[in-house]
Amino acid sequence: MQNQKGVSLLFVVMIISFIAVICFAGYFAVLQYLSDNNQSQNQGNNQQQNTQSVIDQTAGWNEVKDDQLGFSFKYPTDFGSKYASFQQNPFAVITDASKIDSNGCLIESTLTSKESRVTINNMQFCLGTGSDPGAGQLYNSYNYTTVKNGNYITIEYLVHTLNGCGPYMGTTDYQPCIDFMNSYDGNVVKVIEKSVATLQFTK
Repeated sequence: MQNQKGVSLLFVVMIISFIAVICFAGYFAVLQYLSDNNQSQNQGNNQQQNTQSVIDQTAGWNEVKDDQLGFSFKYPTDFGSKYASFQQNPFAVITDASKIDSNGCLIESTLTSKESRVTINNMQFCLGTGSDPGAGQLYNSYNYTTVKNGNYITIEYLVHTLNGCGPYMGTTDYQPCIDFMNSYDGNVVKVIEKSVATLQFTK
């Protein structure tokens, strides 16, 4: 009888231990689930915020749209500074292969161009750049050419700056001009690249 009581007590202890293990395992499983769920929600929120940030960066930009050929792109009115501006509004040129050189760039005759291949927003472009200095002024051109449905589409940007900050010497604008020009790529080229990244095709 004493032996049977001992066995019964051991059995009860084992049952209780088993239940305790199940409860602990369930408890930690719930904690892990809640942690993973919160992490997924945070990632989703971050992605939404990043998407909203990209959208906000082009809010209020001008839009060029061609419904017939099925494309559009956006560009800002200015660069947020008086030290650089668009000489003319950016525009798109549609050509056939006869106006395109072997690198895939639009053939230019007015400016001496340097050509390179770039990828923006998973789209391949031939970038033709050139400069035209004169009378203390500088005009930099940036032409991005891609092909869609047999049509070559070139987005052309022409940026005007002073050819150096000398005219501002001795004024409060001199150092801000120097700072702007030292960060020209970030202040101008990056903005143009963001504009190119808005190119969309509907056909």
